[in-house]
Amino acid sequence: MFQQVVILDDFGLEKLGLVSRMALLEIIEDRHKRKPIIIVPQIHVSTWHDIIDEPTIADAIPDRLFYNSS
Repeated sequence: MFQQVVILDDFGLEKLGLVSRMALLEIIEDRHKRKPIIIVPQIHVSTWHDIIDEPTIADAIPDRLFYNSS
């Protein structure tokens, strides 16, 4: 069962390991275009690549989060 809204607070306090970044990508992909997710980052989006620490996943996550955002 999906939660109505998922809120991820304090994103970016430390680099994500393999398990964490794959779990985050899976959560975001499961909710993409269907259910809301709110991320409250502690860093600017331009530095997410450093925190996610894997270029392909670092591109995929914001792409899904910001798709059709206004």
